[in-house]
Amino acid sequence: MDVEEIGNGLAALLGAQDVEVAATQFPAIEAHAAALVTLGQRLGDPVIWPIGAAAERIAGAATLISAGGVRLREWNTTVRGQRVLIFVVVALTPLSLFAGARQALNMGAVAVDACGLRVDGLEGAGLGPLANLHVVSGDFLAAPTAARRPLIVH
Repeated sequence: MDVEEIGNGLAALLGAQDVEVAATQFPAIEAHAAALVTLGQRLGDPVIWPIGAAAERIAGAATLISAGGVRLREWNTTVRGQRVLIFVVVALTPLSLFAGARQALNMGAVAVDACGLRVDGLEGAGLGPLANLHVVSGDFLAAPTAARRPLIVH
């Protein structure tokens, strides 16, 4: 890996962190949480498995605005016989999604979907162990507030 590749990788990492920070600020966090609740309802109330701090914040907000209607995976609970929705905000590669999906399946999940604001590296990667992946374009946060669509779309 040369210096230019390292610089590009660092720039991508810092850009991803900026997206996560913006996604967890009000009012964006409220819109993302509402979209997560809606997607969960459309998928039949799966156990939501957030990956990463930003995803945990948005999932917590989803729990709050749904008055507890969202089911989150707790670290000491099983997903045996359940449908699981892996949730990331930004992933620079799909590896965290695939690893989470594989772990959920190993723990007995019957199906695993995934969603996120930005997941890079999916070109040619397939869905691996995922049943479905719900991702919107990376320009979501750059759009004017009135033009923003929810984080998660089908």
